[in-house]
Amino acid sequence: MELVPNNQSYLPESEEFYLPHHGVVREESTSTKLRVVFNGSAKSSNSFSLNEALYTGPKLQPDVFKILLNFRTFPIAISADIEKIYQQIRIHSEDADIQRIIWRTDTNHPLSTYRLLTVTYGTSCAPYLSIRTLHQLAADEMSTSPEACKIIREHFYVDDLLTGANSVSHAKVLVSEINRVLQSGGFTLKKWASNIVDVLDSIPAENKLQKTEISIDESSSVKILGVHWNSHQDTLQIKITDPQEVFTKRQLLSVIARIFDPLGILSPTTIVLKILMQDLWNNQLYWDAGIPHEILKTWKTFQSELSFLKDIKLPRYLKNVYSESVIVQLHGFCDASSKAYAAVIYIRVLTDTGEIFVTFVAAKTRVAPLKQLTIPRFELCSALLLAQLYQSV
Repeated sequence: MELVPNNQSYLPESEEFYLPHHGVVREESTSTKLRVVFNGSAKSSNSFSLNEALYTGPKLQPDVFKILLNFRTFPIAISADIEKIYQQIRIHSEDADIQRIIWRTDTNHPLSTYRLLTVTYGTSCAPYLSIRTLHQLAADEMSTSPEACKIIREHFYVDDLLTGANSVSHAKVLVSEINRVLQSGGFTLKKWASNIVDVLDSIPAENKLQKTEISIDESSSVKILGVHWNSHQDTLQIKITDPQEVFTKRQLLSVIARIFDPLGILSPTTIVLKILMQDLWNNQLYWDAGIPHEILKTWKTFQSELSFLKDIKLPRYLKNVYSESVIVQLHGFCDASSKAYAAVIYIRVLTDTGEIFVTFVAAKTRVAPLKQLTIPRFELCSALLLAQLYQSV
């Protein structure tokens, strides 16, 4: 950012915008514990926000679900993320005045006006601009590193890279090429992790996740798109922090909304919460109204069992999915009740040595609609959900 000169302090209202900002503490972060968040949705004196005036751009990023599924197909897995991606992308100078902030380094100093010169986290167009920049970089370097550029286009979710390879030698080449392409655009990949430590030999220690301690500490894991990956055990799991006491509808819905499970690992558990949420809405309570006794009782029972969820782990690798010497089958199941319906898919792999591996792939659940339907109708809904899940997989 840069200080706004005194002779440019006052511009027409249509040419400037002041962004409110505040700090957010993220205890789980291994790099930036305190992050500054800019509120692009805050209304100005004219009752409009910056985000309402910005064009968000088309959706470019792949689906989280598909990225995670693809990540599970490689015997050698690799993850990393781009350091401060937004701050590496400069905006046009004529647009900087719509990203003004008020700041001072000391409470005894007068307030000063600054303008942000890079893409800003909190503005609606930031995800599009960052992904579009990566795509352009990949297009520019496609002739020299086609495979690395294809990965940059397809295996990134904003700044998170989840990819892999079928051999250590191939993985090393990919790591080197991806690094080179991104560095040519001014981007630095940090928090490198792999289930095979040798893959990251070319990466400086300071750019590896916890300097490769993750590879020897079985309790360590890296959070990738909402899922925790233990690279030493090569397993996936969902970690849920113990929620605080809840007394109102607002508090309970807030706790439920924080549980993110893109693969459906915890579906038998999270569907209970979805039903609970529907019951809350059916009671037509105000946001800060107390929770009815029966719903609160169900929640407390659920809360007392949350600690057991950390024990649920599944293999990341789906075992030779693309090998021609094995038989791979997808087995899908669906079921329904008067309250909900669900679908789940498992993969069954028969190796060339006769070994059989069966692994959970993904699951989806839906709460039954309020409109009364027959059980056979719900069974059809679950069959449709399974068909849609098959298409996604």
